[in-house]
Amino acid sequence: MSQAAATYPVGTIAALLLLTVRRVQQLTEQGIIPKAERGQYALAPAVQGYVKFLRDRALNGDAGDSEVGADKARMVKAKRRVAEVTADAMEGSKIDRAKTLELVQELAQADRDAVLAWPARAAPVMAAELGVDQHALHAALDAGLRAHLTERAEIHLGV
Repeated sequence: MSQAAATYPVGTIAALLLLTVRRVQQLTEQGIIPKAERGQYALAPAVQGYVKFLRDRALNGDAGDSEVGADKARMVKAKRRVAEVTADAMEGSKIDRAKTLELVQELAQADRDAVLAWPARAAPVMAAELGVDQHALHAALDAGLRAHLTERAEIHLGV
């Protein structure tokens, strides 16, 4: 009379094979570790199935671990590439604050200088048309523009 092989719960098999319970279940679903009955595993077939799995995996270079690992690796690589492209785009769109402020100041200074030079150019023409003293007109236009620029300089833009 032969005696039936002893069976063990999934937790025992997992501990013996140094796996998690979920991993033992996955390997069972893949047909690598045979299940004797509900939640019970025969010791020898479970160990032999796992050893064959590891041997095949070692010989085939992890190919026996399903395509899930390869898919995950491709997904990680794709996400990394997206992050790199995003970072590159963001770096290219950065504006150097110091250089920008310097350029704005240069443009404002050039504009201010042009406005201050205007009375000297316009006064002779206007004085001739109006029949007034050129120097008095120049002084009046210059004083008005300087007052205006002083007023504008007091506005703070919060930069």
